[in-house]
Amino acid sequence: MAEQAHNKTWEPQGAAPDAAHRRAGQLWDERVGTALVRAHNWRRFALLVLFLLGISLMGNIAQSFKQSVIPYLVEVESEGKVRLVGAVTEQQWNLSESAKRVQLSEWITNFRGLSSDPQIVKERLAYVRVRATQAAKLQLDRHYEEKDPLEDFGKQTRAVHIESTTKIAGSEQAFRVEWTEKVFGDKGQPLGTERYVGEFHLSIVPPTDQEMLLANPLGVYVSFFDFDQKK
Repeated sequence: MAEQAHNKTWEPQGAAPDAAHRRAGQLWDERVGTALVRAHNWRRFALLVLFLLGISLMGNIAQSFKQSVIPYLVEVESEGKVRLVGAVTEQQWNLSESAKRVQLSEWITNFRGLSSDPQIVKERLAYVRVRATQAAKLQLDRHYEEKDPLEDFGKQTRAVHIESTTKIAGSEQAFRVEWTEKVFGDKGQPLGTERYVGEFHLSIVPPTDQEMLLANPLGVYVSFFDFDQKK
């Protein structure tokens, strides 16, 4: 019995604590790892939220810069009374014939008139171009190629007088216009009077933004023109 007790295999007492230590370490790693994963996921979520907020903010800023124009049409009768005041839609944008005639007369006056003031000449050229459709602008380019609008500048001036504006039958936007141009020399001496007749077509485009509203409040554009000097 003593020999059996003496030959008994010895086992270290620290084996059990080591196993417990390893289990504790694994548990700790799992807890820390889970916490790190959660933290990483939260950071990704937070970045995603910030990204979406940034897009939304930029969209709101961009929208704030977009100007929405609601046109108001005001027409004054010859007696000075206001005929119509109110916000109008494109379907309601029905200008009177007198308003179209006035706008067309101003366009022809700026187109054919010639001042001795270079600033006025520049403003008139800009006025004519900004109130013309793309097709009419091409016509202007061809016309100016044949007749330089500044060729007579400093040599003479021209004063335009509209004599008649008649709507062409069968069209709401086409007019026959007759006018005279009084020509003066560089010292103001009269050089003669020329008579012209022409056909002009209009295009009505209500303004939709601030730029259009300032450039052409009534939205009357010349879309075609053809004229000749009367003999």
